[in-house]
Amino acid sequence: MAYYIVPDIKDERVVCQEPCNHSDCRATREEWTGAKCIDCEKPLTAGMPFYFKQTNPKPIHQCVDCAFKR
Repeated sequence: MAYYIVPDIKDERVVCQEPCNHSDCRATREEWTGAKCIDCEKPLTAGMPFYFKQTNPKPIHQCVDCAFKR
């Protein structure tokens, strides 16, 4: 089973740090600002491993600790 790593949205290489009109910057900020695990509600911070499930309208994130408990 593979996992993903939470991106560091405070890093210029990930998203622009100044106001911009890039749709990918906007989408990344929207997805990761205040993101929490769906089970324990622990904040997902930069560099943390997580699992991802695509749902509508928003993706769901689960921390690795909670995924292993299942």
